[in-house]
Amino acid sequence: MNLQSKTIDFLRFPMMVMIVFIHIGISKRCDNSIVTTTYTLFSQILSRIGVPLFFVFSGYLFFFSKDDKQTTFTKNIYLYKLKKRTKTLLVPYLFWNALMIVFVLIMQKTTLFLPYNHLSIHSLKDFLLCFFDRGTDEPILFQFWFVRDLMILCVLSPIVYFLIRYLKLLPIMFFLLVWFLGLNDIGIKVFERQAICFFFLGAYLSINKKDMVNIARKFSFYSVFAYLMMIIVVLFYKGQYNVYFNRLSIIVGMIAVLYVVSSLIEKDKVHSDTTLSQMSFFLFAIHTFMLQYIQVVLTNILPHNNFFILLIYFISVIITIIVSIGLFKFFKHFFPCMLSIMIGQR
Repeated sequence: MNLQSKTIDFLRFPMMVMIVFIHIGISKRCDNSIVTTTYTLFSQILSRIGVPLFFVFSGYLFFFSKDDKQTTFTKNIYLYKLKKRTKTLLVPYLFWNALMIVFVLIMQKTTLFLPYNHLSIHSLKDFLLCFFDRGTDEPILFQFWFVRDLMILCVLSPIVYFLIRYLKLLPIMFFLLVWFLGLNDIGIKVFERQAICFFFLGAYLSINKKDMVNIARKFSFYSVFAYLMMIIVVLFYKGQYNVYFNRLSIIVGMIAVLYVVSSLIEKDKVHSDTTLSQMSFFLFAIHTFMLQYIQVVLTNILPHNNFFILLIYFISVIITIIVSIGLFKFFKHFFPCMLSIMIGQR
């Protein structure tokens, strides 16, 4: 396994932790600067590189071939890739959303206060839309918009390949510009996410046999310094251009993370872990459901002051991760076949 593969494997779980931080909030009544700055730092800046990196890796791995001589994307390769993604993406996508639908249907029969009481299913149309878009551009288990958009891009991969093969960097530059400027009203839902531009970026690197780690390492420590400067700007500059500085920090942050992690792996300071890599999808699937319950319980039993708001923020994430790991090990030991379906035979 080369350095790039080790870096990708190692980053899967930390990136998933970033996504957990994205999905946790703090009390809207909180006006303490330390609390809001901490929340902004972890949930709105540092963690925002997780999803784009996942799309870069997904685009790269979809077009990746161990054969350096392979330079075409044939029909057989396309069908093989789709068959593989059916197991790793479609099956768990259907499983987890169906599980959520069952939960909501049961919940509709109770009067208990639950974080998901705003969801409802009253018709066949509601049921079907739960698997794609329930009116919020997300399936019923909302974090699975990532998997849905990724599956769409995989199906459209021949177009992705054609554009990159013959137009080179032009489509990447165009889609990055669309994302950077926030041009979300051009009529295609998938454009409204980071999905298309970062999947294209990963695909470009893979199709052209470029090593993303080697590219990141060319920036050396300068990328880390630049990222730290960007973090300070995004944290304390409150002007109208803050959103653009934030998006720029995502690009710089991805480069810095690839550089730092690959350097640590090369120096044998950290190691990739196959089990943690497998756990990342399980955590992805279950974390929003668990996170909201834990946060509600802690909020109801702990005092309402700035210190405890911050404590609940971090403790909720930690408990969610620990319980998810415990459940993963439980299923792996007692129900390995079911776990295989849950995580897409990873």
